[in-house]
Amino acid sequence: MDIKTALDDLISIIHSDQISSAARTTIRGFTQSRKITLQDVLLFYIFRYGETTNKDIAAYFSKLSRPRASKQAMFKALNKTNPEVFPAMIRKYAELFYEHQCYNTLDGWIVLACDGAKMDLPRSEELKKIFGGYLNQTVTDKSKVKRPQATCSVLVDVLNHVILDASIEPCMTSELPLLYRHLENCRELLRGKKVMILCDRYYGSAELFLYCMLFGYKLLVRAKSYMYKDKVREIERDGLIHLNLNKPWLKRLKRDDCRDYGSKNPDLDIRVVKNHYEYTLDGYKRKTEPITVDSIYMTNLWKSDFSTERIIELYHSQRWDNLYEPCSYTNFIGRNP
Repeated sequence: MDIKTALDDLISIIHSDQISSAARTTIRGFTQSRKITLQDVLLFYIFRYGETTNKDIAAYFSKLSRPRASKQAMFKALNKTNPEVFPAMIRKYAELFYEHQCYNTLDGWIVLACDGAKMDLPRSEELKKIFGGYLNQTVTDKSKVKRPQATCSVLVDVLNHVILDASIEPCMTSELPLLYRHLENCRELLRGKKVMILCDRYYGSAELFLYCMLFGYKLLVRAKSYMYKDKVREIERDGLIHLNLNKPWLKRLKRDDCRDYGSKNPDLDIRVVKNHYEYTLDGYKRKTEPITVDSIYMTNLWKSDFSTERIIELYHSQRWDNLYEPCSYTNFIGRNP
């Protein structure tokens, strides 16, 4: 990435009329001369170190030829800022990135990964009402939740480390609907590009395959052990399973566009790849024993373009190692990666 071009794009976004309008919660917000401008708020929260607020304010204003603002003034300015401006900036930045940068691809494919996580929030009655938390036999409604949590989801270009879309939603929000929302927000951005999507076990479904076929995307998803198990059992290592989307099946689909596409194209072929691998977790004082996993991957990438070994490497090396490097793989495709 050209850092100067990236920073120039960011500054142009922050100062654009579109972002200024999206950031205001009132018509007159940030229109008068103040010690803290809208651009200050956006830059401060993008580049803050994540330590104490006072330290972050001191670090930010030390680079400016203006008096330092107080913590109370910064919070007041933030309260006047529409939080929806940040995902809007993310999407605009991604758009300019593909316009201005020479970006990496995999044989011409933009490789995207979607993943979600739970995030603990400060203890607050307001946050508890908005986001809730995990419910179980003891905690049966939001009022009994002790610590509120949110579901975070991102769609990221794993080869260029650029986030295309992101969202923070109530705790019980499923990850698959968030993926659809990410892709819909980025539809114009991805139009005309070769797109490949990598997902983990929480995303696999016939509906997602139909959605990807509808918009011309390729999909590689790790499957749960029970997903189409009767058909998957017949695959030894790498092969195709055939699904016939009958009326009861189509009726269960939640998206109208996928249901319409499936009714016209009821025969769905999915490639299944099986793999056995071991990995060792890093970061522990005591030596840990290798963990053995039997995994199943489902995809609409065909063997003529992507071999068995390449499918496995694509999921692990491109999706996981390229982003997080959570562990050291000792043997995931029969060799040391």
